[in-house]
Amino acid sequence: MKVLVSGMLLLLLLSTFLYSQDKGMIDIHHFDTQIGFATGYLGIALLSAHGAAPDTYNLRVHSISHLGSQGYEKAWIMNAGFIGFGGMVAGSTIAYSIRTGQDWPLSLGLGTWGLGILASGFASLSPFVEGVPYNPTESQWHSLFATTAGIGISAAALNLVITDPEPERKLVHGTALTFISLTSAMTGLQPENTGLWQRLLWAGSLGWLNWAFATDPRYSR
Repeated sequence: MKVLVSGMLLLLLLSTFLYSQDKGMIDIHHFDTQIGFATGYLGIALLSAHGAAPDTYNLRVHSISHLGSQGYEKAWIMNAGFIGFGGMVAGSTIAYSIRTGQDWPLSLGLGTWGLGILASGFASLSPFVEGVPYNPTESQWHSLFATTAGIGISAAALNLVITDPEPERKLVHGTALTFISLTSAMTGLQPENTGLWQRLLWAGSLGWLNWAFATDPRYSR
């Protein structure tokens, strides 16, 4: 119930933001501002969720998604983070292209990433504690949404590789795309270190994306 209430409130706020930006009422249409704001929100949610996690939660083994897992009474903290972050990324980037008519391939990649993360906040992963009842179908949906998000961020990276006019920056974007692919694969290949690999994936992806938009004159102010 807490997840549903949090999600509804966040989606209401985000839909208002989407409408305001599309109409030009709020002039926050640059990718660097959007990603930076969303990253800050996610960071607060992550710190809060980690601070509230019990001793049975293992950072090395358990993923970030486990902080929002089924049967966990404080799951709503991380799920609100997923919903808010995903909604901000998807809503703001798509609104930018609606308003400007530009960069649709990039916005669709980032929008898919954001929507995948948003949806994963509504469909929770299996518990990180043995013996807790859970819905396997919901857990499968979470994995599907997470995979969709991975495809979206990879598509956005590929788009920047193709469209960035600077060869040096193309190399950085290509390295980021390789990094995203490899760390995503390692989360499955090394289940005993899933938590570490996923945190590396998130930190690297967000660090690269914030750098990319903050230093690209096409998208920054």
